[in-house]
Amino acid sequence: MRYRLLECRSVACATATEAEGVCTAWIKTLSCTTTEKGSVYHHGAHAVVDQTLLNRMTLQLKRFTKNLAANGAKPMAIMSDMIDQFNLTEETVPSLGQVQRTAYHHKKVLLMATAFVSQMRETVRVHWFREDLDETTPFTFACPMDDFGIPVIGNGSEAKPFMIGVTTKRQVRGLYRAAEFPFHIDATYKLNQSGYPMVVCGISDASRSMHVSAVFLTSHLRQDQYASIFSSIFAVYKLITGGPLKLRYVMGDADDAQYNGFEEAVIPNCPSATYLMCFFHVMLNAKKRAKRLSQPERSLIYKHIYRIHHTRNQFDAEDEVKDALCAWSALPSLKIFLTYFKSEWLESRFHRWQCYQSGIAHAKTNNPLEQFNKAFKRDYTLRQLLPLNSVMLKMQQLCKTKAVVAQDFKESSVVTPDLPRRLKYLRKAGLLSHKRVQRASLSFIMDSNALETHVIIK
Repeated sequence: MRYRLLECRSVACATATEAEGVCTAWIKTLSCTTTEKGSVYHHGAHAVVDQTLLNRMTLQLKRFTKNLAANGAKPMAIMSDMIDQFNLTEETVPSLGQVQRTAYHHKKVLLMATAFVSQMRETVRVHWFREDLDETTPFTFACPMDDFGIPVIGNGSEAKPFMIGVTTKRQVRGLYRAAEFPFHIDATYKLNQSGYPMVVCGISDASRSMHVSAVFLTSHLRQDQYASIFSSIFAVYKLITGGPLKLRYVMGDADDAQYNGFEEAVIPNCPSATYLMCFFHVMLNAKKRAKRLSQPERSLIYKHIYRIHHTRNQFDAEDEVKDALCAWSALPSLKIFLTYFKSEWLESRFHRWQCYQSGIAHAKTNNPLEQFNKAFKRDYTLRQLLPLNSVMLKMQQLCKTKAVVAQDFKESSVVTPDLPRRLKYLRKAGLLSHKRVQRASLSFIMDSNALETHVIIK
């Protein structure tokens, strides 16, 4: 038991009192060092009490402040809403400092708005995977444990990189569809104050909707981190389902670290897996290289890239590549672009961005994952840079929401309402060209390029 006796040292009380400037207010505290519980006793009264700030922050106002602070509102905005909600006057409105202290204390203590490694380690340990968890409870994984059962998450340095993953059992069980549908992986930034990226993994269905499988928070994006992400997904899938995970297509960016991690962790488990390149990034980089060219030259480049992308087999793709190189080489101004495109997107290991490389109705870009990242910043982080522990809490909320409110996985393509409208617009603008092949000729049988009538976007 610890006994403490505290006296008032207020300057206002010392000035107002007559007997040697001593205030008659005393506080006695009794606390137990074992249970960390105690009692507080007050004796006497202060000589001077500031009535303007007395009991202005009532319990009702504190609850109101905590609710808005949990939704990311700033103290000044909370104070403005408080005045409108409770019709506060000059005599009843609390000070801005009171609102700030209540909001920041609630965020740090209950919402874990800190970046302390010890607090993160305890959060990971409490939510670590257990067999008795239900299907929708989020759990942490993807980091090693020491001999005492404490997770080793690292401190974010070069020698000890930080990485942790969050998912649920229901999301992991849905990975069996990755044997047929593309498995996407992408990193998003501008989420936390430490600058750590969040890596999102998921599967897209035939309607190009994203079904998130797991999210990771890491300090580095190198080959070791990507290999650990893939390996942890294989491990947790086998731990939950008892069987091996099969990946057919893995779609990513033109990132050497990502591709090396794919070869290190995925190929040994799935030798037939194919690394697909996001077509959106192909076009994005091509437009950056061609932005200084004239409009007719850019149109010529884009036309041939789209024709290569929409080919139905390897033979058509080779013919379209020959036509594109021939058309580009005829213009001296496209010599630099021709060298770049040939070395970067035709002869490198990131050359699989054509439609025939994946299945029918599969997503050809990482846009479903990009849209998910946009929604995460809009709905969860509110486009604010949060501390690491707060981001960890948002990741758990995300996984639980995706597990409880699960979308139907569409295994066949569905015609969207916008498709007829877009087709009508392309026809009206004259952007569709038809290629007809005579099926009765001998050349149709001998020539592998002779296909049925198909439509090409100019």
